[in-house]
Amino acid sequence: STITNTYEVGYKGVIGDRLSLSVDVYSSQIKDFVGPLRVETPSVFLTGPSVGAYLAQRMIQAGIPAQFAQGIAAQLAGSAAQIPLGTVAPDQRESSDLILTYRNFGDVDLWGTDVGMQLYATDRLSFTGSFSWVSDECFDFNSDGDCTSTSDISLNAPKVKGSFGARFADQLSGFSIDGRVRYSDSFTMNSGVYLGNVDSYAVVDANVGYKLPVASGAQVSLTITNLFNDVHREFVGAPELGRLALLKLQYSF
Repeated sequence: STITNTYEVGYKGVIGDRLSLSVDVYSSQIKDFVGPLRVETPSVFLTGPSVGAYLAQRMIQAGIPAQFAQGIAAQLAGSAAQIPLGTVAPDQRESSDLILTYRNFGDVDLWGTDVGMQLYATDRLSFTGSFSWVSDECFDFNSDGDCTSTSDISLNAPKVKGSFGARFADQLSGFSIDGRVRYSDSFTMNSGVYLGNVDSYAVVDANVGYKLPVASGAQVSLTITNLFNDVHREFVGAPELGRLALLKLQYSF
C-alpha cells in the first residue's frame, strides 16, 4: 500500500483589520507510490512511411510504374499503419492478452506552498488573491526528458496556478459585482489514455447579484465563467471549454 507522510507549517490571521492572509509550506514523502491503471502490454504498430516505402519497392520490382506504385502504396500504408501488428507480452505468458494493471513507482518526494489573501479596501470594495506552487509536476523515471511514457507519473496539475479578483458590494442597495482572473501554467497530463502537454491559459469569471426588495433573503445572481470565451482544454483529449452562464434565484431563511 502507498504511505504518504506530509509535514506542513503555516500562518493564518488578520493584519490591521483589513487584510486576511494565509500562508503555508508543506513537504510530502510518498512511499511505494502506486500509479493509475494502465495497459502494460502495449500493441505494436507499423509506421506508415516504412510500409509505404516497402510496398512501393515491391510493386516497382513487379513491373508496376513508379508513379502508380507510389500512389497505391501511400493509400494502403495509411490503413496498414492503423492495424496492430502484435502485442508486447512477458516471456512467461503463453497468450498475448492485454494486461491491465498497476505499477509501483517506488518513493516520491515533493514540496510546495499555498498563499491566499483577502483585502478589504473599503466597506464596499475588497480584493482576493491566491497562489500555489509545487516543486514537481511530473516524475521522469526513465530520464528521457519527457513525462508521457508508461514508466513516468504526473501530478496532472500545473506547478504554478493562481487567481486575483475584486468585489464591490453595496449592502444598502443590495447590488454586488465581482470578477476574477484564473491562471494555470502548462503541465504534463499522464492518466490512462490521456497523454501529452496541456497549454497554459487564463480566463476571466464575473458575477452580478441583486438582493430583491420584495422578500428578505431573496437574491438573484448571474455568474459567467470564462467571460471572454477563451477556448481551452482542461486536459488532453477533453472537449474544448468555452463560456458558461448561470442565472440563479436564491432564497435564504
